[in-house]
Order: sequence, then structure tokens, then C-alpha cells
Amino acid sequence: MSDPSAAPTSFAPLAASLEPPCVAFSTAVRRIAAAIMPRESGPRSWGRRLGIDKDLAWKAYRIAQSTDAVGVLSVLPGAKGIELLVKAFEDAGCPPALVEQLRRDGRVLQDRLGQEGLDRATLRAIAAGGLDGAAERSIRQRTRAAARRAAALMWGVEAEAGLPTFLVAPSREPGLVDLAFVNLVEGFRRLRPGQPWCICAPIFNFETEPGDLEANRHDERAVRAPESGRHLVADDPLEPIVSRLTDPIARHEIRRHPSGRTRTLYYHGDGVPPSHRMRLAWGEVASAVGPMDSSKPDDLAALHVTMHLPVAVTHFGVLFHRGVRRASDPNAALVATLDSTGRRRSFEEPLRLPTDADVLPMTFGEVPRRLSAAKPAYGELLSLAAAALGFPATEFDAGFRISVKDPPQLSTLSLRWLLAGA
Repeated sequence: MSDPSAAPTSFAPLAASLEPPCVAFSTAVRRIAAAIMPRESGPRSWGRRLGIDKDLAWKAYRIAQSTDAVGVLSVLPGAKGIELLVKAFEDAGCPPALVEQLRRDGRVLQDRLGQEGLDRATLRAIAAGGLDGAAERSIRQRTRAAARRAAALMWGVEAEAGLPTFLVAPSREPGLVDLAFVNLVEGFRRLRPGQPWCICAPIFNFETEPGDLEANRHDERAVRAPESGRHLVADDPLEPIVSRLTDPIARHEIRRHPSGRTRTLYYHGDGVPPSHRMRLAWGEVASAVGPMDSSKPDDLAALHVTMHLPVAVTHFGVLFHRGVRRASDPNAALVATLDSTGRRRSFEEPLRLPTDADVLPMTFGEVPRRLSAAKPAYGELLSLAAAALGFPATEFDAGFRISVKDPPQLSTLSLRWLLAGA
């Protein structure tokens, strides 16, 4: 195992210098995809359309969805792979001007990497922000699992899995989107008596930001919905909890803050046996929360979930209504929520963490195999959200999900996509 203290200090400026050629190359691939296969989504679909192997199709697809050097460098093929990709685009009928632009951008990026004398291992290290071989990734995964178990013992709460999901739909106000957020938490339990634990803080968040995650974001460009979103079940006494999909014992142990000044929900449950694992379900809807389009070519939409509960795996998804325009499929970022002084960290100065996972396509109501027992409840929760948005469930036909094991507590996981041109 390599010595972490020996990690080069020049990775950050080097990654910054590689940002322009990486973004240009990604943009060229994305423009070609929009020109010759606008209805294709996902690496398998790309592979079939272009007639290339699944590994190269996956790399090409991820490059097209990437918006920074991190995303491009982590999957960049070699010179031969780039040429095979260019040839596949040509054979698929790509306009010559777009092919030539891709060739130029590819040569510029390869020359830039050649100037630095970077090998593949170093590229992966730059993409991860440090030394990141297979041994390091394995150690990191084991460490995160141990940290999650330790947090559960310290805080006295834990969960087996979470299925936080956003649904994005066109708003009645032109150019804006409505948003629904649902979450199904499986295997929640309280390990010992203790202080009430916050399980649901109903605050919506839909932001636009520059394509470079590390760039400064101006507050006036963020659009936030009011805290009082519409809940999914109008007559539910515990809104936004959906009582009929939540464990009966949990329903009796969930209460609001005694002051009544906040809609945050807390789980008490001191008398519930630690062996009893529960299901929690909730959701809300808010209107006109953010833009669908942007006049700036690199603007992103960003949806966030914060890890405030020790959970073994989070399956974070987004479902798009077919009427929502976007310039790319989502990519993911995991960042620290707090800085070294304990103050809440904003996206203006993020500390990026490795996800050790990829964003994959999903269908409406689909759950990972290990959560098959939760599929009916999750499907009903999504259907309630779609109905609250005013659309049939069948019209949310583009979905994406990232599954992160043992996400660090008090980190934030984001799904981001390029906004469509106005």
C-alpha cells in the first residue's frame, strides 16, 4: 500500500489546468450524441447504436455526461480508444464538422496530458484528488463501513437502506420545473434510548450553479422553494409522513418539535426493542422551484440529499418527466457538509469525496435486488408523488440512480445535469 503522506501536492493546480481541454472534449462528445442519437440514453443504448464494445460505450457515455476534469479523467480512454470512438461516430453518420472538432479537442487533450507525462494511474489519482489505486479504494470502503457502524453505536440509530428520489416535472409557469421529493428508509431502528432523532426536515432545494463544481456560485442564482411544500396525502396527520406506508410502531413514535415553530419530525422510540427494524416513508411537492433552461452553456441543475443518519447504502435517484428539457444525463458528486472548524460548508468551497459508484439508468419504481420487498411501497410512494405533480406515472420515463455504500455522515450527495439552452 502506498503512503498517503506521499501524495503529490500539485494535484489540485494540475487538475485545474486540465479543466479546459477536458470540458472541451466532453462538450464535443455531447454535441455529437445530441446530433446523431438524441433519443439514446445510457451506455448500453450507446453501445448498440454505435456498434462498439460495452467498455468504450461506457467511457464515451460518462465523458458526455461529465462537466469537469474529474469526470473526464476518471474514464478517459487511450489514444487508440479515442480514435475508435471517432470512427464509430463517423460510421453512425455524424456531420464532418462535429467529427473534426472532436478530433481537434481530443488531440489538444492528449497533447496536454503528454506534456505532463501522465500515466493512467496518475490520471486516476488526479481524478480522485489523491493516490487512488485498487488497494486504497478497498481500504476506503472498509473504513467507511467501520465509520458507519461506529456512528450507529455512538448515536444509537441506524438504517439498512435509503431510497431518496426526486421527481422533476414541467411547471405551469413557463421555463420552470415542479419538484417532488420522496424517501423510503428501510431497516430503521433505535439501538438504545436517547435524544429524539431528526428523521425528516421538509426543506426543498433546487439550485443552479456553474459547470465547474469548484467554481464560486452566486447566491442570486440559487432558487429555493419555501419550506411549506404540499404533502402527498392531504389528510395524513403526520404529513409529510405517508402513514399507510410507514411501520405502525414508528408512526406512534414520530412527533413534531414541541415548540411547533418547525415542521421537522423527530423519532423518539425509547420503548421500541432494538431488534425491531422499521420502514419510514414520506414525501412532499413544491411548485416552480427552479429553471428548466439557461442562457449560459455550462449551467447545472443540482439536487442534494444530506446524510444525517448512519445508513448502510443510499440509493439516490431522480426521475424526469418527458416534458423536462435537459442538455445531459445526471452525474454525481459527494462533498463534505462541514469544514475542519465544524462550520457548515457551502458549495462555494466544496471538499469533494469519492463516491466509488456510478450513475446508472433506472425505471419508474425499480429497486435494487436486495430491496425487492420494498418495491410495492416504493412504487406507491412514487405514484403518489407523480399524481401530486399532476402527471401519470408512465410519463416519468427517464430515470437515473447512484448507489453509495456507507456514505459518510454529514456529507451531501448531489445529482447534477446540464440545463437545456434557453
